[in-house]
Amino acid sequence: MPLSFALIIVGLGIFEVSLSVLMQRKLVNPKRMRELQARLKSISKEMNALIKSNAPKEQISAKQSEIMPLMKENMTMSFKPMIVIFPIFIIVYYVLLPALAGKADYILNFIGIPLTYNLVFIATVFILGLISSIAILLYDRKKAKEEAKENKT
Repeated sequence: MPLSFALIIVGLGIFEVSLSVLMQRKLVNPKRMRELQARLKSISKEMNALIKSNAPKEQISAKQSEIMPLMKENMTMSFKPMIVIFPIFIIVYYVLLPALAGKADYILNFIGIPLTYNLVFIATVFILGLISSIAILLYDRKKAKEEAKENKT
């Protein structure tokens, strides 16, 4: 297969990661997510302090019952984008890529190692997904610090 086919597969990987990031940002409110995580962290600290101080089980269970709805909301918000992203990934991986590749076993011969179209697509999605996740994490941390400064003033 020609190099242009490899570029098409990389382009599909870029499309998949871009769509994933877009859906995560559109379907999940990042500010609410930060608030939830901060609240969960503070309640967890309080609960650990109660456990270390041998507090009555009623107080500990009260903290646990306070934390459960927050954890449920956090999990729901985390999985919401997957409802859209996962089916698109399956369609691209199992339908579009094989249709484009036809009967090709590999698309590139990299230093004597044959690279299959599946491997190139997965590597592209993994590497770009990792890079975009780190970028979003850094951006969200910066936003959280800015919001914390605004709340203090």
